[in-house]
Amino acid sequence: MATIVETTDLPDFFNATTPITENDTFNGQTEVEFDTDWIPVQLFADRSYIVQRTQGENGRAFIGILDDTGTEIGSFESNVTGDSQVVVTVPTDGIYYIETSADRFTGGPSLDYTITILSEVGDNVNTAEALPFDLTTEPVAVYNGIFEHSKDTDYIAVELETGYTYQVIPQTNESNSRFFWVDELGNTIDPDYGSTGIGVTVETAGTYYLVATTDINRSRPNELNNQYRLTIEVEPPENEDTVFRIAPGETVAEKYDGFGDIDWFAVSMSAGFSYYIERDAGSIQNLDFVEPDGDAIAQTSFTSSRGNYQAVTPQLAGEYFVQVIPNDAYRISLIQEVAGDVSTASRVAVGRTEESTFDFFNDEDVFALSVIEGATYSAVATLDPASLLSLSLTAIDSDDIETRTFFDTDQVELTFEAPNSEQMFLKVSSTGTLSDSDGYSLSVQLESFGDNATQGTDGDDSFDNTNGNDIFDGRGGQDRVVYADASTNYTVSLRPSGDVVVFDRDGNQDIDFLLNVETIVFSDREVDLTQYGSASQLSSLEMVDLAKIYAAYFNRAPDSEGLFFWADKLAEGLSIEAIAEFFFDQDETRALYPDPANTDAFVTSIYANVLGRVPDGAGFDFWTEQLSLGNVTQGSFVLEIIRGAQGDDITYLQNKAELGVSYSAIGGLSDVANGGAVFSSFGNSDLADLAGARQAADSFVNAANQIGSGTFVFRTLDVVDDPFAIA
Repeated sequence: MATIVETTDLPDFFNATTPITENDTFNGQTEVEFDTDWIPVQLFADRSYIVQRTQGENGRAFIGILDDTGTEIGSFESNVTGDSQVVVTVPTDGIYYIETSADRFTGGPSLDYTITILSEVGDNVNTAEALPFDLTTEPVAVYNGIFEHSKDTDYIAVELETGYTYQVIPQTNESNSRFFWVDELGNTIDPDYGSTGIGVTVETAGTYYLVATTDINRSRPNELNNQYRLTIEVEPPENEDTVFRIAPGETVAEKYDGFGDIDWFAVSMSAGFSYYIERDAGSIQNLDFVEPDGDAIAQTSFTSSRGNYQAVTPQLAGEYFVQVIPNDAYRISLIQEVAGDVSTASRVAVGRTEESTFDFFNDEDVFALSVIEGATYSAVATLDPASLLSLSLTAIDSDDIETRTFFDTDQVELTFEAPNSEQMFLKVSSTGTLSDSDGYSLSVQLESFGDNATQGTDGDDSFDNTNGNDIFDGRGGQDRVVYADASTNYTVSLRPSGDVVVFDRDGNQDIDFLLNVETIVFSDREVDLTQYGSASQLSSLEMVDLAKIYAAYFNRAPDSEGLFFWADKLAEGLSIEAIAEFFFDQDETRALYPDPANTDAFVTSIYANVLGRVPDGAGFDFWTEQLSLGNVTQGSFVLEIIRGAQGDDITYLQNKAELGVSYSAIGGLSDVANGGAVFSSFGNSDLADLAGARQAADSFVNAANQIGSGTFVFRTLDVVDDPFAIA
């Protein structure tokens, strides 16, 4: 290290002394305006050089590096009074020249200056320093570095393994510094997370580089000898032993385990449902639904605060995970709802009002609606008065043609005409600020319909059906509508609003609405609608409960007329316990169990019908004794077996009952023999064939609806959810 002094006071002096080198200092003087000095310097290609000019308070300076041909390699010209520096890496070893001057464009006084040369290992990966990791310690490594100049970049080579999360905690006084990861090709690796540091998990083990750099766009030099420290911590790979579980409707709280903590919550998700996760309390860096391979699931709505809530609709049913990267202790909640797309929509019926809630940012709910060609409907959506949202209403027909309102507050109304007798959809959309009062109601009314509208009197009326789509309103009294053809030509549907739809399958395919009508008269039979008046008010779950009793006693799918009869009684207040007792006092029951004293046969049959298997020894002995002693009735025994099902028994019974509902309430069939054939196709618990049973039921439904050779179809419409709509 040497200090060299300029040996002349002449302007534009070429200093011919021995070249200076790194760590040397050259003291010079600017004699006049635009005075330029050239100082030879020894530089090497494997290093970066910082050439700094320090001067007094007055004047602005220029500094540059030239090769021996006078070609400029790098330069810096200050536009303010003070020091200046240039950073260069030369292409080859050799003698270069420092060109420097002061006040090149404005006059100024004579000025002393000092040139100082510093160097460090060049800014490239081939000359990077190596940092060993010790995975048995915490932290695994600490690196102390120095920013030598304002454009300094350091590469620290490290060996990373797959599965681990590596976290870097930087400490520095330099506010314009940056720290990040690159691979051997110099490609930046996206961090897994970061707010207090840089976390990364690599897919391929190997050499990577921690990059420490100051802001390369700064126009003024940084303070020299600016130290920094990198502390590297590691979180080991996650495994199934450390995975929590969360289910829809649950709220869970979890602690923060320290830097690098990632929590995983396993969740079973079904196709056709939306899942919404929300942070209720605490602080979270990131919250995501992820697939088993760790890839994020596509979002169904994009949130403005991704760390607080997220929503997805998985395309396939299966096991997924909620990934939480916390900053603190926290609490999260999981919500499940029917997905916002037309294939898995909820339902709304004409004449009824549905209540729902907007569950997440930009939530959309879709409701299926059975419509009649040519009918005009009005739909009204009304927000909770305390909600801060706005809503919109859209009608979508089978060709995906939309009729919609614009977003408005409080209430929107939409009128639309059905282009055909198929399913339409009503989409209720939200926008705005979520709150605790984001419930809304949706109601649909029939505004106009058909060719004829006939009203009766307060007395007894009889209407003769005519060609065309008609509405018959009997008003008061005992009223009936007369059809000239046999019932086998028709489909009769019970609707939640209390009206009845009659569809002529074999004739002109007319559709009639019957309001306040007590009897339908066909040429071969009469249908007493008063026996079924409340059946359409029953829920899907209650229909399934009735189907379980049919399965238990008769081992067949319910006949729709019988199912609707008992549904009417259940809806009007008769208990399920009383219905189970009534079932034992039926002709079909007496034919199947001719000897009431033979409790062995009865218990064995009920086990086989309900659970698809023979009774276990203890259960068989207990129930046969209780029935023989009269301690329990047959009806209460049947309900105990139904309600006591566990594990695989529950799945078997539920599938069997849903087959029954699909055959009767949705398919509208009443053939007892065919109902038995459906359950025979299903089989016992060891060989249960749900797909085969569904195929058998579908074949009977298709045959019943054939033109010219079908049967009477008596079903519900917009009442029971199809249990097999979502595969």
